[in-house]
Amino acid sequence: MKKLTFTGIILLLVFFSSCCHEKGRNQNQDLLASWNEGPAKKEIIAFVERITDSLNADYVKPSDRIAVFDNDGTLMCEKPNWFQMYFMVDRVRKLAADHPEWKTKQPWKAILGHDTAYLANLSYRENDEICIRTQAGLTQEELTKLYSDFYMTAKHSRFHALFTDLTYHPMMQLLHLLEMKGFRNYVVTGSGMEFIRSFSERIYKIPPEQVVGTHFQYIFTDSITPSGIRLSATNYTVVVKEEKPENIALFIGKRPVIAVGNSNGDLQMLEYTDDRKGPSLQILIHHDDAPREYRYDDGAMQALQVAAKRKWTVVSMKNDFKVIFR
Repeated sequence: MKKLTFTGIILLLVFFSSCCHEKGRNQNQDLLASWNEGPAKKEIIAFVERITDSLNADYVKPSDRIAVFDNDGTLMCEKPNWFQMYFMVDRVRKLAADHPEWKTKQPWKAILGHDTAYLANLSYRENDEICIRTQAGLTQEELTKLYSDFYMTAKHSRFHALFTDLTYHPMMQLLHLLEMKGFRNYVVTGSGMEFIRSFSERIYKIPPEQVVGTHFQYIFTDSITPSGIRLSATNYTVVVKEEKPENIALFIGKRPVIAVGNSNGDLQMLEYTDDRKGPSLQILIHHDDAPREYRYDDGAMQALQVAAKRKWTVVSMKNDFKVIFR
């Protein structure tokens, strides 16, 4: 048998390296099978391949591979209203017998009177008040039980499916791809942190400790048996807009490499990620598919404008998603 020359060895190494790269690229394509071929899918796959290739100048070590995702409108359907609002409305109606004053005072009057037009335009103050009155004072365990009882049975009025089944299948595949590539995925949301934690591991494969969201002050008490944590109405922190990067810094401690959102409320999180030292990827989900989901730009116009200026990846649900839900 003839001995291989040095040049021959180099050519074989290049050949095998090329084969391995092509195999990896095809595997990544398969993991995003519910995405249509197009610029968005191409940009996502190319970025992930580049930063996970140890020979590439843009390589990001596994400990820094952090991806943050908004929840409502990014991972699951948020229309006609965000998921947790349905829980809070249900709870208000169950508590109404103890609060006769709610019949004549907003926003309680709208909830009890099924005034969907009023509920679709609640102020931040009203949202906060409903959150506090329906959840503060309960223990983590009590809330988790209430949440579970609700989301295991509550169905969407249009799609007649459980709310937790109305996650976007392409986004579930993206979460899986990133996990396979050594990323830690976080949910960073304006929804209640305890609410999303109650199902994040089962639905998203994201453990509770990787959920950052709107939260109450926690108070430890040993005056009950067993000791536990109750949620206080004081220091209620809403995690939207600038509070998203602030709470990422507080809970995660590093700038993300990838950020995904769908609205103006995610803009600062996307900017915070874009401005990190080193490579980063910003993805904005655009709701433009009325037949299969909903079509709306309200609450996202500023984010769309900044995305165009900063050359972020805008994902069209109509053009980039082969399917919407599972």
